[in-house]
Amino acid sequence: MLSIKFIPKFVLWFMNINKEHQKILGEISLLKQEQSEISIVKEFAKHTKLQRRINKLNELLKNHIRENSSKNLKIKFICKVSLYIFSNSPMDI
Repeated sequence: MLSIKFIPKFVLWFMNINKEHQKILGEISLLKQEQSEISIVKEFAKHTKLQRRINKLNELLKNHIRENSSKNLKIKFICKVSLYIFSNSPMDI
């Protein structure tokens, strides 16, 4: 029963799906830090350009999250079905 919970997590960890997700989050945090150092009044164009890049990365992040959640669902389903089949199949010894 415990294997049903841990095998999908192990498979996802092994596939390293969140690597791109972490990269995008790091980029967003760097851009936000850079944007916080800029005066919106004095450098409006630079501030808005950074905001557009942040918004674009946020959309990209949302797309990755959607893709990853569908992959997670597929992997969990496959693991659960395969574990169910292997656990209920008769053993020929």
